[in-house]
Amino acid sequence: MVLLAIGWVPDIFNLNIEKIGLKYGEWNEIIVDENHMTNIENIFAIGDCIDKVNLTPVAIRAGRIVGEYLYGNKNLKMDYEDVPTVIFSHPPTIHIGLNEN
Repeated sequence: MVLLAIGWVPDIFNLNIEKIGLKYGEWNEIIVDENHMTNIENIFAIGDCIDKVNLTPVAIRAGRIVGEYLYGNKNLKMDYEDVPTVIFSHPPTIHIGLNEN
C-alpha cells in the first residue's frame, strides 16, 4: 500500500494578516526577504507559512538564524538549496542534491 499526500496551502488567514497589510503570495505563503522579514517592520516569518522547504529541522534552523539576526548582530542567511530529506519507510530512503530532472 502506498499513501501519497502532496499539496497544501498555508492556513494563514486565522492570523488576520490582511488587517495589517502583510503581503502573501499566490499559494497563501507569507512573502519574506533573505532575512525572513516581511513587508512590515519587526514582523518575521519562518517555517511552513513561507513555503520554502517545509521540514521541521529547516524551520528550527531558520528560527535560530532570525534570532541571531535580531539579537546577535549576525547577518546569517538560510540556504534552502540541497536540503537533505528522508522518507520514513521500510527500508528508509534519503535524497539530497539534484533529482532526476
